[in-house]
Amino acid sequence: MILPRTILFGKDAMDQLYATMLPQMKGKGTDALLFLPPFVQAQRIDEKITDVLRAIGMRTEIVAYDEGEPEVSYLDALVQQHQHQSYDLIIAIGGGSIIDLAKAYSLCVENSVSCTELLSKNSIRERKNHFICIPTTAGTGSEATSISIMKENGIKRAISASCFIPDTVVLDPIFLAQASFDVKFFPLVDAASHALESLLSNRSNEISEWYAVDALSRIIENEQYYLSTLQDKGDVANKIQIAAFHAGVAFEMTGVHVIHSFAYALCEQIPLRHGHAISIAFGPILEYLLSARGKEIPAFARYEYLIKRVAAFLDKHEAEIYDIPENIRNIQLLAERVLGNERLMKNSPMRFELQEMIHIAKMMYERIASKQK
Repeated sequence: MILPRTILFGKDAMDQLYATMLPQMKGKGTDALLFLPPFVQAQRIDEKITDVLRAIGMRTEIVAYDEGEPEVSYLDALVQQHQHQSYDLIIAIGGGSIIDLAKAYSLCVENSVSCTELLSKNSIRERKNHFICIPTTAGTGSEATSISIMKENGIKRAISASCFIPDTVVLDPIFLAQASFDVKFFPLVDAASHALESLLSNRSNEISEWYAVDALSRIIENEQYYLSTLQDKGDVANKIQIAAFHAGVAFEMTGVHVIHSFAYALCEQIPLRHGHAISIAFGPILEYLLSARGKEIPAFARYEYLIKRVAAFLDKHEAEIYDIPENIRNIQLLAERVLGNERLMKNSPMRFELQEMIHIAKMMYERIASKQK
């Protein structure tokens, strides 16, 4: 297990970054690259970072990105644009897509390869620049994992490298203070899926189990207040950020499996954000396990009370989850794509048959159809 060397968290985490962490980069390089979405620029956070880095003699360039899951072609063009430039410090501020983009970019420029080449050369896994991740959502756990997800011709591709684990992670609830329901809810469900799939994984162990159970417990205990319109001074949001980080650590140790495999396959048929696809898959899979085969999994039996609370949480938000304009086009193909994702399904605690996957896919189809009437 590899963890970030430094984790700043709490309501003053960004202040700690400005006051102590960034100044420590003095004498360690001259160029920094900052990945961020437009809303962070609107808060002028990039200006604060640039000012601190300028004071210690570092130049800063900015990549503004807000296009969802990054395409391989986009990254290849970005690497080509910066082919004669190297960066000593890379900072990613944003959701999982921006963090994944920065991860893959750092590896490409460090090894002078395109993302296309990176996907085919598993031996390229070196990074020397200092990497700081500042997640603005609480859910993807990308700040804790060695995985970067890119899309190629509409298909999700994973790049795995231990050097993707950042040197520094900053968890500040300031980014969630004005977040919309969707920005909070769907990443939250993603975090819950990381924790639950890790808990049930055939690679689960005592340490990953602790992180997974802690994450699920924090989510269930705090989700109602976190998703409400009540004013949060940052305490609840920070608990959720820590839950998402712990879920990411658990996921990093054990991998994920059937929920994520369904989500990937769903995105091939319906244009969905990752967290929304996870939400659609999550409930029917839990319902199937609770009614049929869950007790075959030791951890499922031990934590059934917690799993039932997660299922109740999802049921409570069925309207938000399944009210989408499109439905599954080919149930058989969806089920086949789920089982065919060997990278993920190798972590499953049990062997699923095609008919089981078709049954679960039909449950998803019916829930979506019921909201379209």
